[in-house]
Amino acid sequence: MNNSFLANPSVLANEGRKIIDSSINFRDNTDKIMENVDYMIERAYMSDGSRALANHIKSFKDDLYTMAKIMNEYGNYCVNFGKTVSVNQQNMIDMYNVND
Repeated sequence: MNNSFLANPSVLANEGRKIIDSSINFRDNTDKIMENVDYMIERAYMSDGSRALANHIKSFKDDLYTMAKIMNEYGNYCVNFGKTVSVNQQNMIDMYNVND
């Protein structure tokens, strides 16, 4: 079993940026859903059952926003970790004069 860890800084940064973009899209889509649900709730012709379902959907709003925030934070972590790995690799190269 191989216990090595290989970290490619550019892959970490690129994947981190993709996660950040996904978190932004997730938040935007959550906003759109909540706007539509608000619109539905305000409509007078909704049945009581439909209104209850719409209110139940709204009860997930904070959790969905928290999920988007966590996704964004993880994306930023990946980007920053990629930078850290890159700096550490360069420091090792400089320290041991690998390129000389």
